[in-house]
Amino acid sequence: IVMGATAVATAAALSFGLREAAGHAQRVRPDSRALVRSVWRAIRETRELRRVIALAIVTSAFGAHLLVFYQQYFLETGVPGLWFGLGLSIASVAVVITQYLAWRLPLAIGTGRAMMIATGTPGLLYIAMALNSNPWGAVVLFVMQWGMIHLSGPLFAGLFNAHLPDDARATGLSVINVLITVYVGVGGVAFGWLAGRSLPLTFMVIGAIVLIGAIAIRLPDERPARTGREDDAAATQSYVDSP
Repeated sequence: IVMGATAVATAAALSFGLREAAGHAQRVRPDSRALVRSVWRAIRETRELRRVIALAIVTSAFGAHLLVFYQQYFLETGVPGLWFGLGLSIASVAVVITQYLAWRLPLAIGTGRAMMIATGTPGLLYIAMALNSNPWGAVVLFVMQWGMIHLSGPLFAGLFNAHLPDDARATGLSVINVLITVYVGVGGVAFGWLAGRSLPLTFMVIGAIVLIGAIAIRLPDERPARTGREDDAAATQSYVDSP
C-alpha cells in the first residue's frame, strides 16, 4: 500500500511540472458547462448511444474485483501457490492478444454479434467458475475470463467515438466512465459482502446479470465497411484507439 501510494503521489507531482511545448498555438479553452450540455444532449437525442451506454453498464464484469476474488477462488479450489502470480501473468498475455485482435470481430461477423460475444462470454465464464472445483480448471477459466473481460474495451471505445460529438468526445467518455464507475462501485460493495459468504454464489449472480444484459440489450448487427487495407487501418483506429 505504501509503495502504491508513493507511486501515485510521484506521478501526481511530476504532472504539475509539465509545460506546453514551445511553438504550440494557443487555443481558446472551451466552456466546461457547454461541453457537458453537449454530451447530455447527444445522449438524450441518440437512441443508439443510450443502448451502447446501457450495455456497457449492465455487462460490466467487475474486472477490478476479480483481481481480489480470484485469489480466494484459487485457495478454495486448491490451486498451488506458484500459480497465483503465474496465472495472472498468463492472463495478462491473454489481454494483450484479445485487445490486439478485438477490431477484427466486427469486420468478420458484424457489430451486434461481436458485442454479444464480447459482453456475454464473461457471463458464461463466471457461471463456469461458480460450478468448477478443479484447480487446473480454475486457472484456465481465470485466464480465459481475464482476457475476455478486456475484449469489449476497444469495441466500446469505437462505438462511443462514433456517436459522441467531435468537440466533446473526451468529456463524453469521462461522463460515461463516471456512470459505469458508480454502477461498479455500488455493485462492488454488494458483491464484496456476498463473496464473504459464498464466492461461487457471487460468481453465479454476476454471470447471470452480465449474460442477461448481453442478451436483452442487443445492438444492430451491422458490419463495418471493408474494401481494402486502408479501410482495415481505419477500422483499427476506430476500434482500438481511444482518448
